[in-house]
Amino acid sequence: MKIGLLLNLQVVNLTGYLQMFSPFAVHSLHPHYSLVQMKEIKQWLYAGLQVYPYVVNKAAVANRMKEIGASGVIADASPRDLR
Repeated sequence: MKIGLLLNLQVVNLTGYLQMFSPFAVHSLHPHYSLVQMKEIKQWLYAGLQVYPYVVNKAAVANRMKEIGASGVIADASPRDLR
């Protein structure tokens, strides 16, 4: 079973944290968008994880997440708000 982790704090030791979910495979991380930096996204993608920051409800934030390499975003806004 694949698991997506919702993160609202910075994870200091991601490897150790992911091992806590064994035997399940962590497939994706869902950090709050305010916690996300390009460096972390690159590290997470390199580790084979998908990254979908939440809750992105403004076009400027969605565009920034795209620019820094997020796999996608989680939103609860209408599509026109994200254009």
